Amino acid sequence: MRNKNLKKEILSNFNKSNFKKAIELCHFIDNDNLIDFKKEIIILSNFKLNNFSKTIKIIKEFYKESELNQKEKIIVVLSLCYLNIKEFKNCISIAKKAVSKDSKNNIINSIIGIAYGELEQYIESNKYIIKCLTENPSDLEARYNYALNLFKLENFFESEREFEYIISFDKNFKKSSFMLGVIKSKLNKNNEAIEIFMELIKNGNNHGEILFNIGKAYQKMEKFLKSNEYFSKAIAVNYKEYSCLNEQGINFRRLNEYDKAKKLFEKSISSNKTYRRAYNNLAILFQKYGNFEDALKNFNKAIKIDQNHALTLFNKSMCLLQMGKYEEGIELYKWRLNGKHSSNKFFDLSNIKNKTILITCDQGLGDTILFSRFLILLLERKAKILFLVPKSIFNLMQNIDHRINVILKEPNKDTYDYECSLGDLLKIFKISSNKIPKFNSYFDIPDRYIKKWNKKVSNRKFKIGIAWQGKRGTMVDEGRSIELKYFSEISKLKNVELISLQKNDGVNQIKEFSKNYKILNFDNELDIEEKFMDTAGLMKNLDLVICSDTSIPHLAGALGVKVWIILQKYPYWYWCSETTQSLWYDSMTIYKQNKINNWDEVFEKIQYDLKKVLNNNY
Repeated sequence: MRNKNLKKEILSNFNKSNFKKAIELCHFIDNDNLIDFKKEIIILSNFKLNNFSKTIKIIKEFYKESELNQKEKIIVVLSLCYLNIKEFKNCISIAKKAVSKDSKNNIINSIIGIAYGELEQYIESNKYIIKCLTENPSDLEARYNYALNLFKLENFFESEREFEYIISFDKNFKKSSFMLGVIKSKLNKNNEAIEIFMELIKNGNNHGEILFNIGKAYQKMEKFLKSNEYFSKAIAVNYKEYSCLNEQGINFRRLNEYDKAKKLFEKSISSNKTYRRAYNNLAILFQKYGNFEDALKNFNKAIKIDQNHALTLFNKSMCLLQMGKYEEGIELYKWRLNGKHSSNKFFDLSNIKNKTILITCDQGLGDTILFSRFLILLLERKAKILFLVPKSIFNLMQNIDHRINVILKEPNKDTYDYECSLGDLLKIFKISSNKIPKFNSYFDIPDRYIKKWNKKVSNRKFKIGIAWQGKRGTMVDEGRSIELKYFSEISKLKNVELISLQKNDGVNQIKEFSKNYKILNFDNELDIEEKFMDTAGLMKNLDLVICSDTSIPHLAGALGVKVWIILQKYPYWYWCSETTQSLWYDSMTIYKQNKINNWDEVFEKIQYDLKKVLNNNY
């Protein structure tokens, strides 16, 4: 009777959350029939008291491993304890013992999903969370974790859909509305993002983080001063001053206000001396303005904070290459694409005769065109090549050399001897400024594309193809793009016909330009079915291409079309030549700014040289 009353008293205290009292009373139990009850109460009470490490120790004292496997409730508690003390691998290992007996146990599947998420194994995490949603589609907690994983995998469209689903049931569920705003901004739906954030502020939510993200949304819209207003508001409510100052510095860098940007990056560093991003951005600012030594110092400070941060290491690589330090720069070039290629192995050129090499693409189309020249050098060494490319450039890449087998699907590993990406070939060939393979041309476009465009342009005028705009909003485009208006004087020259090669960003400038100046625009006809094939065919009908630093000059150079590339004062490392001749393309002439952000002098020089060309031809 005594033990029966004691059990009742223990349960009463446990249910009233008097966990310490429940544990204390458990020590008076002396009935063998209540031993399991006693153990469970002590374990669960310690767990409820957040004594996670102690709970783990008690469980191990109470149960042998073989006994524990039969105690599903205790396994759940043990796995939750490991989850709370951030021993995620132990958590998964324990929880999988339970899930092996009951694959539909939502609690266990959820625990495993969360643990994999904490290990940043988001795909594996969602495998278990999907099991939870299959059993219970209205489980908002599981759906929230699923949506977060999709966000971290940068699958923004699906993540957006999931958060919208959650909000349709409960708009106040955790941080769903806030996350939806962040995702809207990631998808460049910035007005929608700002509307969501403003509604959250109106409802009294965490202002600092929301104000910061409003600043980020305006930054993406290139409303830099408006953006800075909200970063200042975030600082005023004590939200991560160092981060807000860094973002304000980025905005002033984008506005080409060097001194203001520099002061803000330095102030950010002063506020938080371990903030890697501020050192990195200060380094980029120095690099942009040609102060390469100070840029390297700050990249090194950022790397000291995080020795394996891929983007910083890649940025340092770009700086070294821009300085002409090819060996050091190419060594760090492996950190491109967030370190995707950092562990790649390299083959020896002396061992590739009659060997099959799988070459994969990396980075943008311009880089792909530029580095594809190395495939010809591999062929000269009697290698056989499988060139794996995206579908969008499959047809274009078939025009390098008929001996190259251009493919769309990754082949079986037993069909090739070596594998590398195009970017790896810089190191494999030990490229330096005086060791760059140069060709008159190495793309040969089929005649049908050339004939198609021959019918659409005049043969009586000097035909100049122009392109001026890269992808807006990207850091790589900073300082590269030009406004179409700078070509106005060229359009007035006698016997000149301007032809737009521009696609996507920048095309919107044509409407205003064409009110006063003549320009042919084939935007609605170029490359509708095959990327760059029409552009290549059109280029082969031109006398000259004049363009900013995009993929266009690479294509022109690879085709052997005469091209004048217009560059900022301190351009990308490809174009760091001591003369006006490109190190990479025979048909290319370089026109570079003498003063930062001053295009006027560049276009004056272009017009002067163009008049001489026209005088010789007409």
